[in-house]
Amino acid sequence: GMIHMLFGGNIKVWDKTLAWARQEAMQRLRETVREQGFDDVINLRMETTVINKSKGNKCAGVEILYYGTAVRYQ
Repeated sequence: GMIHMLFGGNIKVWDKTLAWARQEAMQRLRETVREQGFDDVINLRMETTVINKSKGNKCAGVEILYYGTAVRYQ
């Protein structure tokens, strides 16, 4: 992540990791919704936050949050 911030462009490993993390977060949301008895999620939104260490501004991690409205079809 820090290399990406310094030089710009795409880093394939970083991009693949973020794509996997986004898919995992969405899948966990869908599983949670189904476990609670709902059928689907609408109006899905995603927020991404980069978590920095206090010294040196190095990337310590990325938080990916999906949220939406759970619905039941009748």
